[in-house]
Order: sequence, then structure tokens, then C-alpha cells
Amino acid sequence: MACAFRHFGIVVNDLEKMKDFYTRVLHFSLVKEAEEVREFIDPLLGLKGSRLRTVKLSFPDGQGILELLKFCCPHSDRPSRSISSPGISHFALSVDDLSHMFQYLSKEGVKFLSDPLVSPDKKAKVAFCLDPEGIPIELVESLSP
Repeated sequence: MACAFRHFGIVVNDLEKMKDFYTRVLHFSLVKEAEEVREFIDPLLGLKGSRLRTVKLSFPDGQGILELLKFCCPHSDRPSRSISSPGISHFALSVDDLSHMFQYLSKEGVKFLSDPLVSPDKKAKVAFCLDPEGIPIELVESLSP
């Protein structure tokens, strides 16, 4: 039985701000914007009276989709959690030059959890930043042996 990565979704508060960040700042490509059909979404997700807008974005390398979801109804506040909380903690992007990316994103006002660090095995340079709604993104540059 074949299985391959398809996409992952992030529920957001400000769809336009998040779309701008991922397309303008991180260079994801817009694939599709849609108002999802309640008659399909409600039974699929176990909701009643939902209103949902989605934005699908292609990763810069074209290998997968990031789906931003804005639930206009029902709306829930994002629970407070840390990167060490159980559940999905972050996603990672491979970058060619982390030092350059760090400078570029810092100028764009992106918050980093630390400066870039070289991994103990010296195979990667790594840094974590936060998107506009606080989702951690790991940036990884592979280093030559």
C-alpha cells in the first residue's frame, strides 16, 4: 500500500496576514483559495453550521501543500502551548543559506527563538522562527562533511 505526504493544515486567525507571510516572505506559491461547502465540511469534521475559507500554498520546491484554514464559524481561540507540548510542534524547511535567510527574515520582523546553531554532529545549521501567529518553523541548512 503506497503512502506519500500530501499536505498539512494550520487553522489561523488572520488568513490574509498568514497568506502574505507564506507567499511574500517565504515564497510559497498560491495554488487555490476557496470557501468550503458546509454540506461537505460539517459531516466530515463533525461540525454544525460551519463557515470555512481555505488557502492552499505550494512549498517553494513544489513538494507538498500548506493549507491555511480560517473557520469563520465555529471559532475557537488557539490554546496556549509551548513547543514542548504534546501534539504537532513545528514543521521544517530546508534552506540553502541559513545565515542569509536569518538576516532576511529578521529584517522582515520575523521572531527567532535563537541565532542559527550548528548541530552537535556538524551536519546541519538550524534555527527556529515563528510565523505571524506563533507557529514554530524549523529552518535547516545541510552542511558538507
